[in-house]
Amino acid sequence: MNSSWTISQDRAGRLFLRTSGEKRTEKNRPACTVQEAVRVLGRSRRHVYCYMRGGVLHPLGRFLGQWLLDPREVATLAALPGRLRRPPRRFQPFFPEYPLRSLDPYRDWRLVLARLLDRGGAEESRWVLQRFSRSLLREFIRGESGRRLSPVSARSETRCLNCSIL
Repeated sequence: MNSSWTISQDRAGRLFLRTSGEKRTEKNRPACTVQEAVRVLGRSRRHVYCYMRGGVLHPLGRFLGQWLLDPREVATLAALPGRLRRPPRRFQPFFPEYPLRSLDPYRDWRLVLARLLDRGGAEESRWVLQRFSRSLLREFIRGESGRRLSPVSARSETRCLNCSIL
């Protein structure tokens, strides 16, 4: 697929990404850098990269070493109350050594996925599926099936996500 990018900036300093592909359709959509997302979210760059890895923020592409994000997704995430970014209180038995207020599912995604997929039931699996991309879950199950997930949990999750552990 051949496509070309054009990055433009308006007088207010906002970035716009224009892609033109084979079909001669051109889209002009707003874009922001990770640094702007850090400022809007009030989080560190590491958090933003964890959000990208977890499938919460979808990068538009990379330009001159900077990831470009959709500012609407960033604003939507910033508008979420803190309670929606954290695990619900009913998950406390899965994390006895951690206070739930200190857990961020997108920063600590390996821990959260391991505990909920291994020890949780259908309700916890639904919560996980609503918050994480299927590709990340497949990658996690393939990589962590012997270390953090029991063989029984790994098999049941692979059936649910239609992927193989090998």
